[in-house]
Amino acid sequence: MAFHLNKIVIFEGNKEFINQVIKLKIVSEHMWYLKGEISNA
Repeated sequence: MAFHLNKIVIFEGNKEFINQVIKLKIVSEHMWYLKGEISNA
């Protein structure tokens, strides 16, 4: 059985990213959240 969980991704960025969908690279995984960085790809 497969299921998906929603997690928050924390990353540093400018205010221009608020309410935008952007590509992120996940750099570390924690129990309740993920850490990411902006992807250039």
